[in-house]
Amino acid sequence: MQEARGEWAASVAKIVERRREPVVVQTLRSTFAATLAYVVAVHLSPEAAPLTAPLTALLVVQVTLYSTITTAIRRVNSVVVGVVIAIGFSSLVGLTWWSLGLIILASLGVGHLVRVSEFVPEVAISAMLVLGVTRVGDTAWARVLETLIGAVVGLACNLVLAPPVWVGVAGESIEDLARRLRQLMLRIGEEAAGRTPYQVAAERLHEARRLDHDIASVDGALRQAEDSLKLNPRVREGLLHRVVLRTGLDTLEICTVVLRVLARSLTDLAKE
Repeated sequence: MQEARGEWAASVAKIVERRREPVVVQTLRSTFAATLAYVVAVHLSPEAAPLTAPLTALLVVQVTLYSTITTAIRRVNSVVVGVVIAIGFSSLVGLTWWSLGLIILASLGVGHLVRVSEFVPEVAISAMLVLGVTRVGDTAWARVLETLIGAVVGLACNLVLAPPVWVGVAGESIEDLARRLRQLMLRIGEEAAGRTPYQVAAERLHEARRLDHDIASVDGALRQAEDSLKLNPRVREGLLHRVVLRTGLDTLEICTVVLRVLARSLTDLAKE
């Protein structure tokens, strides 16, 4: 009986702990923002199914508050530019194969000019969707309205529900890299005392190269953590966390390079 209670308590504690994980928090925040944006758009947009609003909210509610603000600005800008292009084309030509190709070409070109970054295809998508309907004017402004609703709801959700801080995830990535680097160093040191076969030395070289390649993924996790510290009301010493994590990764990167060169030299010696 006591063992069953202990297992049940451990299961509950594990579930509560997982609720605090950044991935779980981000999933719940994105779902709530998209649903709320759809509810608001149903009452304000003239469209029967205003799915642009939840789509925008889902894309706007990014991992961090800093990226949410920048993403919202770029996405709204891309949709507005695409709608303006579609309105201009609809007043001159209809929907044909050559007008469709021309509007895609113009939208992608203008998207790069207005610097909407990864939302360049969104300019062409907005222009095609608006151009393909009959009532261009009503649909164009409805799409702009839905985009604004989704962006506003996404920003509001990030202000009310503070985004997760990814410092713990970045720290675990750096610790895992340091642990694997230490284990490889110990194996190379133990094997260097005797006559190391060429196949073993080559395997250690491949392991060192894999660690070198993993630096990029760890750096991505660290950049995500650094962005989560910007403009986040839950963080008081964001600069300190950023300096400590970045310094640790820079040190590991130098050690990885040195270890890779050492493994390369030992492999050459074993081959000779």
